[in-house]
Amino acid sequence: MFKISALTDYGLVLITHVEHDSYTSIGDLNRETGLPTATLAKLANRMEKSGLLASKEGRGGGYSLARPRKDITLRSVIEALEGPIAPVKCISHPGSCSVEGTCAVKPHWPGLTQSLVKWAEGYTVEDLVTQNR
Repeated sequence: MFKISALTDYGLVLITHVEHDSYTSIGDLNRETGLPTATLAKLANRMEKSGLLASKEGRGGGYSLARPRKDITLRSVIEALEGPIAPVKCISHPGSCSVEGTCAVKPHWPGLTQSLVKWAEGYTVEDLVTQNR
């Protein structure tokens, strides 16, 4: 089963509560989402480093989307928090499997990987927000 970590799930929740044109504090995100402030701060920091969020310090500061919701794909969020989308380690880290050279299954993983990437590219943060209303 392809599984997204709880941290990435929380990251998707976080990013749906942030706007492009205004800043939201970690405290406000905590009240809106119910997620722990330490988790939110960790996620926001990672997303800022990946170029998904922007931050502003001081009064009226917090986090905002670095670009509009419609321009942020699920793929970009997943990869910012998980790394490359790959259902098995041998796809993202070639040479990491002891049976890689004789594996009859490995040739089939790229097709699944491409399908997952295509799916994640097909949804944006805007889709998550509007389809949830």
